[in-house]
Amino acid sequence: MIALRSDLKVVLAAQPVDFRKSIHTLSALVSEAPRANPYCGDVFVFRSKRMDRVKLLAWDDSSMVLVTKWLHQGRFTWPPIRDGAVHLGVDACLTQACEAAGRCWLRGEDFAGAWSGRTYRLIMAIRPDALPTDPAALTEMMLALDVENEKLRVAMQTLKEMIFGKRSERLAVIVAAQLALELGDLETDATTLPAPTDDSAPATKPSDKPRKKAHRNIGALPKHLPRCEQVLEPAATACPCCQGRLHKIGEDVSEVLDVIPAMLRVLRTIRPKYACHGCTDGVVQAKALPRLVEGGMVSTALVAHVVVSKFAWYLPLYRQVQILAGQGIHLDRATLANLVKRAAWWLKSLYELQLRTIQASPRLFCVETPMPVLDPGRHRTRICQFLGACHG
Repeated sequence: MIALRSDLKVVLAAQPVDFRKSIHTLSALVSEAPRANPYCGDVFVFRSKRMDRVKLLAWDDSSMVLVTKWLHQGRFTWPPIRDGAVHLGVDACLTQACEAAGRCWLRGEDFAGAWSGRTYRLIMAIRPDALPTDPAALTEMMLALDVENEKLRVAMQTLKEMIFGKRSERLAVIVAAQLALELGDLETDATTLPAPTDDSAPATKPSDKPRKKAHRNIGALPKHLPRCEQVLEPAATACPCCQGRLHKIGEDVSEVLDVIPAMLRVLRTIRPKYACHGCTDGVVQAKALPRLVEGGMVSTALVAHVVVSKFAWYLPLYRQVQILAGQGIHLDRATLANLVKRAAWWLKSLYELQLRTIQASPRLFCVETPMPVLDPGRHRTRICQFLGACHG
């Protein structure tokens, strides 16, 4: 409910606004206008482009009130706009907009004149009884209002940067020294300045709670990784004074994390044939090792690498083709697809055994892991899920 006062001011938006804006965004628009403050208790009226919706924004001393009215038929009657300013006469059309909102009643006789601004047009009520007649008192009042408006503008700009600014420029806390206006209840214990570090500061009582030891990794690499040692001996091990042999008294050890890039190789299998010179038959030869793809020229390790790269590390087959081409191996994507299909055929029996084991359990717990996969024809990926099951 918007309370009507004798000194109520109404601010009309000369241009339509986007009605998707929230109450916070509309308040920020009001604060950008000259001599406008969304928390001063005035009523700010916004309209849509089609003139079928209006919004009334006001501060009721405790919270921000936003009133919206939407006409399904017809349009609101808006005061004429000439030279970028709203002109409101005694027959104020604002009365129709406020009555249509169903929230407050305003009389056109309470408003007269027009004040032109950049974005908003302020229509002020005549208050001869509330203003002093002394020019010096009026000047002092205007200077005090300008100072107060400047403080409010600085505080509003600081809060806007803190909320809507870049992440690197946002303020972590509201510090009283950074604002030109004390914000009262916005200041909490977490925003107080740190205590001085001099000797005059009172000593704080140590906490009884034991401090948790920090888990730091300073120069310690995982112990399960293999170590490849490299010993650097000095150029000469003779004493520069007596030319005697130097004895080892210690050593400095440093470790760095190293990587061996993936390397493609050709696994060449040789099966010698043996025969007897005195006999005509009886050739002996070892049996060929079974392959995952019969007749194929890929090893089981390469097939496993393709499958793990695709389903564990989300590396599509066309990217694997490009990686292999960078090492001089040109394979078609259909070839890798056939390798994946063959691996799935071999793993089908394991899948069926796992499915039977899961279905035989009295309880089943599942978790979904999203994975983007290619969707041909849509020029984008679609999200599929991996289901992890745990039975008990």
